[in-house]
Amino acid sequence: MVNVMVTGSDEGVYAWVAANYALGSLGSDPENTTGILELGGASAQGMYCKDANLRNR
Repeated sequence: MVNVMVTGSDEGVYAWVAANYALGSLGSDPENTTGILELGGASAQGMYCKDANLRNR
């Protein structure tokens, strides 16, 4: 078993992917995805797709 420290920005991305996967909107039009606010013990991350062109980057 390997322990890996996840950065706050990675944690936010994983939470965004998990939320949109559960809602069935992952892989659809970015404007139809859901933004999230993930609150932790010492941090907070907000993630959303702000531009449809992000798919191409």
